Amino acid sequence: MIKKLLISIFCVSVLFGCQKEIISDEKDTINNNVSTGIEIEIYKGVSTFPSLKTVFHNYTDEELLTGEYFELDVLENNQWKKVELLDGIAFHDIGIVVEKQSSRDFTYELKTCYGELKSGRYRIRHTFENESKEKREVIKEFYIK
Repeated sequence: MIKKLLISIFCVSVLFGCQKEIISDEKDTINNNVSTGIEIEIYKGVSTFPSLKTVFHNYTDEELLTGEYFELDVLENNQWKKVELLDGIAFHDIGIVVEKQSSRDFTYELKTCYGELKSGRYRIRHTFENESKEKREVIKEFYIK
């Protein structure tokens, strides 16, 4: 009985102890994307690598359309460099609607798309399209620790 309990405690500590923390870069002025009327907010205390749980906020008076596709960059030597997708990764070609003046949850599966990521500063680049077919790129920076 004690052996099973110790094994269970070990398994839980390995499972939860190895997660990397994701921290939003609140000092980043780019992440608010005030000029676009769209924001990507990271759920505080919920997001841990390999998933990045977020909310899309649409502050505009237009319905926005986006998809699952996103790009990931890492800051290396003070320059943003694109992180390459794993071989064979494809995104579902679906339309995700964000109604005007509303919010919608969205989870980025970082490990599934990009594999293991080392600690550092990253940014998500996600494109939204309005009813006039104008595209707006929204950027959200964060740290993996």
